Amino acid sequence: LMSLYAVTRWNHIFSRAAALSPHLWADREALLRLIRTAPLMPDTVVYMDWGSEEVDCGMAHDMRRTASALLDRNVAVTARVVPGGDHSEASWERQAPFFIETLMYGISV
Repeated sequence: LMSLYAVTRWNHIFSRAAALSPHLWADREALLRLIRTAPLMPDTVVYMDWGSEEVDCGMAHDMRRTASALLDRNVAVTARVVPGGDHSEASWERQAPFFIETLMYGISV
């Protein structure tokens, strides 16, 4: 959740973010307002995921709304459900190849 906040609130510093299992339900509407109104750089990239074994709490709906709001702002977004994933560091570690590839999008090395 903090990654999404940082990439929108301080986009001039953080233009890329990985949000692994973000607690979007903490304040759904405030985050969406921030996404819709924040000045965002054209090279902003966001990766988001959640595990299929996590407690739902409306996560699929919240992820769709958040991804849609980012897409409306021309942010490059990757959003995915991690099969068998749960809310744990071990699960997030297995996602490193996915989010690193996303965060490196458009960067020449």
